Amino acid sequence: DGPSTAGWSASARTALVAGLLEAVGAFRDPRAAGVLLAALEVASARDVDVVRSAVEALGKLGDDAIAARLTAAATAPGLKRDAVLWGLGYCRRFVCAEVLASAMATEADPEQARRLARALGDVGNSWVWPTVTDASRGEEAAVRSVAAAVLVDAFARWDHVIVRTAAANAVLVVDAPSTPALLEAALPRAVGADARAQVLALQARFENNPVRR
Repeated sequence: DGPSTAGWSASARTALVAGLLEAVGAFRDPRAAGVLLAALEVASARDVDVVRSAVEALGKLGDDAIAARLTAAATAPGLKRDAVLWGLGYCRRFVCAEVLASAMATEADPEQARRLARALGDVGNSWVWPTVTDASRGEEAAVRSVAAAVLVDAFARWDHVIVRTAAANAVLVVDAPSTPALLEAALPRAVGADARAQVLALQARFENNPVRR
């Protein structure tokens, strides 16, 4: 029932649709699932913002059926897969964390690895988990643990500043109890000339993080 978009540019229409999907997702109303799934289905791989917004909105519903649909979309071959992965962190379920961890462990492109690190930070976000009230609440420890493990591995494995920066930031956000042990184990296998110093610096940041819960 909104105004006509006739004469709008493609980018303007995409921004409107993505914004509407984000607004619908904020309500966390299960009645919106059909519309959100349809938006995800019809969006083209070029409509990255629309795909990501639809996935994020669906992720906020977070029930078993939605988690299954999103993980299927995130593991299906095709150009849309990457955009689905970027928004998957908003579905805070263990199956989604596993899919993101698997993608991160095998990713070779720095830009995609950076985005995956951010998604893993979202799925394991220690500040958001206390607000989760549905059945997924019991999966917090497992989700944060698997996110922390693959993020620390990526931090040690990648000798690339944008990936290491994103992974380090996500490690601090996830704030998993297992992180100190993971960082200690990562020291011998860190890649790069100053890799050991980088891991030691992240250990110090983690221990002295002023916003830790």
